[in-house]
Amino acid sequence: MKIIKDVLITLGIISLFLLSINFYIIIGSSKSILDISNLKSNYEIGLILGCGVKSNGEPSKMLKDRLDKGIELYKNGYVTSLLVSGTHKEGYSEVVVMEEYLKENGIPEKDILKDEVGDSTKDSINNYKKTYKRKKVVIISQKYHLYRAIYLANKKEMRSIGVYAEEHYYHGQVFREIREVLARIKDFF
Repeated sequence: MKIIKDVLITLGIISLFLLSINFYIIIGSSKSILDISNLKSNYEIGLILGCGVKSNGEPSKMLKDRLDKGIELYKNGYVTSLLVSGTHKEGYSEVVVMEEYLKENGIPEKDILKDEVGDSTKDSINNYKKTYKRKKVVIISQKYHLYRAIYLANKKEMRSIGVYAEEHYYHGQVFREIREVLARIKDFF
């Protein structure tokens, strides 16, 4: 019985430690996550993070919401270009789908930048920093995801803000929330 009690106490302490990492990232990033109505200055680039394409080649509902927020930022003059970052593999390209959606919705091709090796949030942030050398960026995603994206950008000493896309019920959201908790822990270390 003592061993079981010790194991449970140890697991409880580890769980509290891991949850505290999540709260640290959320609290540290939350002041940099804004609604579009709270933006105060113009930025050069809006970084739209990829998140999946339907089997018919259209953006997933979540990705469409991110793209629509990028379009809104662009058309209201908050950003002068949009960077689409996502996975690009043979037969599957978030980036191509994102670019086509933006063009179909009035964004000129010259103002669409592409990162075809943004296989993860961390890769997208690193690629942005390396390629564009700018330290000021608007990151566009859903709010639950922006906490980690902002945290990663801050670790790279980038001045970043997040603007959250409209959130709806997305199929599999509970899984994504759990995955995000684990991803925050991974990226912390």
